[in-house]
Amino acid sequence: ITTDIIVGFPNETYEQFSKTLDLVKYCKFDSAFTFIFSPRPGTPAAKMSDTVSLEEKKRRFKELIALVASHAKERNMAYLGKTLEVLVEGPSKRCEAILSGYSENNKLVNFKGKGDKSLIGQIVPVKITRAKSWTLEGEVAVDKEVKKAVDELKKAFDRDELIQEYRLLANKIAESSEIQTLEKELKELQQKLCNYLDQNLKELYEETKEKYQELKKVYLENPLVNNYQVLKEQVDELLKEVNEILSKL
Repeated sequence: ITTDIIVGFPNETYEQFSKTLDLVKYCKFDSAFTFIFSPRPGTPAAKMSDTVSLEEKKRRFKELIALVASHAKERNMAYLGKTLEVLVEGPSKRCEAILSGYSENNKLVNFKGKGDKSLIGQIVPVKITRAKSWTLEGEVAVDKEVKKAVDELKKAFDRDELIQEYRLLANKIAESSEIQTLEKELKELQQKLCNYLDQNLKELYEETKEKYQELKKVYLENPLVNNYQVLKEQVDELLKEVNEILSKL
């Protein structure tokens, strides 16, 4: 379960903010996209006076992130020792020797794969050995029955046009200098946003946020990325079927 939360809407009282925290505690979201309110030209909110200081907004923002992170880790701890079917998307951004992908319930999983790119686009059983707030870590499961079932599924998938197209797109994205450059620029802008927020550089923060949103739009509108997202939804449905088959072993 995920959600979007804006902190520091004009004149937000601490009582109102506390109710937001209460809701987060009640729902225990797996993750949440959180932002400090920023006025949009032409909207009624942009004309409102504001009694909440930026420092207070930043404090509330950090308090909210810490709460969301604690619940996210609590939820992820439930996966320790379990085996998840992971659709491998490619090497981890932090380490080429680590492979990364998503489970059937959209959990980001990192596992040791020795950089084996042949696994990209494959469904791999991963036993979870460590849980963090936003990611799970594990190792490839070696259960013979599971491996046998996965091998049979792989053979079927090799004949599936959807899977073949998905793998082709995944490889094209990994090899596209244009997309890799966009991803690098987006990451750099994210880092700048964090730095400007910490340094209380409001104007630079707003300018950079606008650039980030514009660049993100360009990224998502890229034909390869757009088609990849559409195919990913279809493959996710396939993963659910795989999980049902494996659960019967």
